Order: sequence, then C-alpha cells, then structure tokens
Amino acid sequence: MKKVNTTAKLTTIAKMVARENPALFKEMCNKSEPMLLPRQAKLIPEIHAELKKQNPDIDKTDESIMLAACIYQAFAPATMIGGSDLERLPNGIRPVMCNVMQWKDAPTANYYSRISSVYFKGNSFKERIMNVLNVFERFSSKTNQQQLF
Repeated sequence: MKKVNTTAKLTTIAKMVARENPALFKEMCNKSEPMLLPRQAKLIPEIHAELKKQNPDIDKTDESIMLAACIYQAFAPATMIGGSDLERLPNGIRPVMCNVMQWKDAPTANYYSRISSVYFKGNSFKERIMNVLNVFERFSSKTNQQQLF
C-alpha cells in the first residue's frame, strides 16, 4: 500500500480553498492560529482553575475532557476544528496538563483530546470552552491581539 503524504494533500486543499473562497480561507486561518504560545504553558493551572470556577459541579471525566479542549483550543486549535492528528500540541504542554490533572502520562492527554474534539463540534460544549478561554484572551498571541508578555 502506498503511503500518502498528508501534508502535501492538505497544502493542495488549502490552496484550492484560498483560490475558490478567500473569505473562508481567511476565517479558517484565524480559527487555527493559536491563542497562546508554548512559553505561556504556565497559564494552564490558571485555565484549570477558571474551568473549575465556571463549572463547580463538574465530575473528573468531564473536567478532563473540558481541560483537554481548553488546552488544545488555546495551543493547537486546528485539532479542535478538524479533530485531526495533523497538528500536535507544542512540546512541553502535555506534561503540564498531566501535572495539573494528576494523570500518569502524556498519552492520557491524547486520549482526552480525541474525545474533546468530538464534543467540540457541539455548540453548547464549544461555548463553555470559549467562555473559559475568553478570560485569557488578554494573553493572546494572535496577530490581531496586543501581546502582553
């Protein structure tokens, strides 16, 4: 079986979308630009605290799914848009997540990220995640945001 170069395939698709629908392409780029940079991993405990503050009665499983969604949306948003493994979290983020959630190892973060990408397609779940992340928008590294540190 011939191995397909997924990156080349995606580049071709992106070029087609850019040519056929520039507005959609711009929107997709904006949605997939990370809000936070790897050096801002120190915000993860604060994101977790805000998640718990906004959802005080959340159980451990839902907390894990929601935290994964928050972190992936903040640091690698393309995974939430398409639920793909094509974009990974930057190095060093998963260990911080594991420490905050007291998970044994980084593959646990992968497990919850796959579940959260499915949930993220639902409007109410997505809204809850974005409500948490809106608190941290002031730290955004997006080009249309002012960088604060």
